[in-house]
Amino acid sequence: MLGRGLVRAYGTFSHPNSLAGFLLVSLLLWWWLKPSPNPSLDRAGLLFKKVFWGVFWLGLLGIFVSGSRTIWVLTLILILGFVLKNIKNKIKAVTLILLFLGMIFFGFKLINMEYQVSDFLGGWDVDGIGKRTQLNWAGIKMFKESPLFGVGLGNYLVRLPEFQKNNGIFWLQPVHNIVLLALSEVGLLGLIIIISNFKFLISNKKKKIDLIFKIIFGVILISGMADHYWLTLPQNVWLLVVVLSLV
Repeated sequence: MLGRGLVRAYGTFSHPNSLAGFLLVSLLLWWWLKPSPNPSLDRAGLLFKKVFWGVFWLGLLGIFVSGSRTIWVLTLILILGFVLKNIKNKIKAVTLILLFLGMIFFGFKLINMEYQVSDFLGGWDVDGIGKRTQLNWAGIKMFKESPLFGVGLGNYLVRLPEFQKNNGIFWLQPVHNIVLLALSEVGLLGLIIIISNFKFLISNKKKKIDLIFKIIFGVILISGMADHYWLTLPQNVWLLVVVLSLV
């Protein structure tokens, strides 16, 4: 537009998708700390309430400018679910829903300045689907080569050139699927150990896990089916450790 390109927000992250996933999970944790609705809060409580909503709306803005399609969809689903479940006033609920639909419409109009929406639905990169498919196939081939132990932790990128020969596309990226990434690097035995440890962590709790953490794990799993940052990028890995420590 007017000789200028549209650049997605990175912040201090290596990729805007990583930033978006981090923000959504952080906002869910922030919501877990939400202030009491009690109107008779003291000054400190009222201040925290103002700070809480300021951080919350800034976080949503960060997700919006990140341009992460997967996180956009997950955020919209969570907001709509919350509105329908918790807001009894139908007029207020419809107003909020229309507000977010308006934001989506504005987002698509903004995108269409530089990209056709039809291309955007296939990825910001016009070859995005093809590249991700090739990475998936490379991960499957690695798993077939060493199904029990994998090719070694952190070795997906090291071995990737061997599995992308004669493909016509070479993209030096981890496979954009955390299950395939784990299978290719640590194999079936490693994945079983990971799942067993996670199951033990969950089942070893004396009290039921808060709903918010179940939602967080769902967000991590679903977003991890379309990207790799929960296992490869430091900020997201650190946040995942924090989430597991709070369960």
